[in-house]
Amino acid sequence: MGDHLWGCGSNPLVLLLAVWVAVSAHGCFAQAGAAAATSPLLMSALECENMEEVLEHRICKYHNLYLWEGKFYYVSNEKVELPLVQNTYYRYHELWVSQSEIKPIVVAPAQLPFEWPPAEKVEVDEALLWFLRLAHNYGHMLGETAPTVHVLLCKQFGRCNFSRRALRGVRIFFTNTDNEPAEQHTSARDMWKCLAAELPLQITDASLKGKLVVMKSASTGIGPHCRAFKFCRDPWGRTTPPPKLMVSFKNRMTKCYDLPEHVAIPTDPPRMIIINRGYSLGRDIVNIDELIDHIRSKYDVDAEVYRLKDVTVQQQARYYARASIVMQVHGSAIGNLVFLPYNAVIIDVVPLSNADQFEWQRTIVEDFRPMNYGLITLPPQPTKFYARLLEHENDNPEMQALTPDQRQSMIESGVCPNEPQGLNEMCVNKWSLGWAAITIRIEDVDEALQHAIELVQGARQSGKHGKQRHRHAVPVT
Repeated sequence: MGDHLWGCGSNPLVLLLAVWVAVSAHGCFAQAGAAAATSPLLMSALECENMEEVLEHRICKYHNLYLWEGKFYYVSNEKVELPLVQNTYYRYHELWVSQSEIKPIVVAPAQLPFEWPPAEKVEVDEALLWFLRLAHNYGHMLGETAPTVHVLLCKQFGRCNFSRRALRGVRIFFTNTDNEPAEQHTSARDMWKCLAAELPLQITDASLKGKLVVMKSASTGIGPHCRAFKFCRDPWGRTTPPPKLMVSFKNRMTKCYDLPEHVAIPTDPPRMIIINRGYSLGRDIVNIDELIDHIRSKYDVDAEVYRLKDVTVQQQARYYARASIVMQVHGSAIGNLVFLPYNAVIIDVVPLSNADQFEWQRTIVEDFRPMNYGLITLPPQPTKFYARLLEHENDNPEMQALTPDQRQSMIESGVCPNEPQGLNEMCVNKWSLGWAAITIRIEDVDEALQHAIELVQGARQSGKHGKQRHRHAVPVT
């Protein structure tokens, strides 16, 4: 780990503590006529962590960073070569990585692209610069973006808790120049109130037109810790945030949504919720009525079925906060696991053609290990494609590559063709997730639910809630 400091007149390769103290205490400024004499222009400064390590781990904090017309400016009397900082951990596309790279434009006081003093100025005490991706997906936003932003706010600004005071003075800025922020899932937008006093603002937002944003302190970069599968692991050497930070994230979300704190999971009887996505969303449970009737008749559990479409995050949080056991098909509802009480058990269901999707649930349970969640993974369940898939994807080149018999066979069997590769990828990554339904085998549920009840009862007998030994994921085979 190495810390580097760039300041007013400083050598960028050497730490000048005395200069930094002077900058922090008084500011370093240049006068430009009578107006500047009464309104000092503060020079920019920069301190970075992990400079000797991989680029992906680098975090930099700017002081007196200027945002003007969608661009960042670093004001200095010296010729400074600023380091590159990556502002995303998502690597689905290398283009995303390059678009996320932050490197402000270095300008001298005499060459400012904006007037000083400005006609309109917005001052921000602490800014977190964030490159937004997968904004349309509630699961990615609440299960990955939110905890990682929490970690950065906590480590960079000491803002680890949820309270009006803790939120005051910090602002999140999306560094995107594309339309991603506008495509945020409606429910996902709601989570930002837990992280800052105001909603994040895109640096190209129309409300900033003609206004100079002065960021007294602005942090950018992900660092070595983040919460996501799969890019917060190897090969980039990132690791899950320390347990203490995951606990503080759960506490933040619990307080933000006004949920009961430190409650024991219901055990007499256990409360089970089954999340069914609904036909229009894909991955719905076809035999949900048979399933819930079987569970209620055979087991001493309080079981309910919920559909989450058009349900507020507040109400979803309450559903999960009262559950001992939750059964859900792989999907965006994974973002709600943070609301579960300590020692709750998750029964994970994946479609036949998406057997590898259990990794998402497994890793989030691992990352939330202080919560001591139990995880039971059903074997991949039988899947059938919707007949309307043929009509909807009729013009798709991948679909046209199939003969009529092959198309009908795929619909009936629920199995994606292995060849050609492009067709298989389209079928697995799109059709199986959005155009298929699941029939859950009752015998698989029996084995899983019996084990889940044992885990819940074990938590009651231990008398420890959230402090007992972590239960490893137990796949049912």
